[in-house]
Amino acid sequence: MLELTRLDDWPERLMATIERHRTAVFEWGVYDCATLFADAVEAVTGVDPLASYRPWKSERSARMKMIKAGFKDMRAFARAHFPEINPS
Repeated sequence: MLELTRLDDWPERLMATIERHRTAVFEWGVYDCATLFADAVEAVTGVDPLASYRPWKSERSARMKMIKAGFKDMRAFARAHFPEINPS
């Protein structure tokens, strides 16, 4: 599990990150679902959980990086690094 602490200005940083992704054109490794996840974590904590896996240029290259690191997919990566939070 990653040890993460929220930055004082995390709400503003998170909203700016969401807006940047919301208005961007999809591009593997720049504006995709995994980069949104990682960029949001970084906005809140200052830590990019995917820093050592970037960049990737396609779905296949992203998947290969996860598999090489021992994860079946991004869900397995997230489960290994973040505690599960009950949605209720």
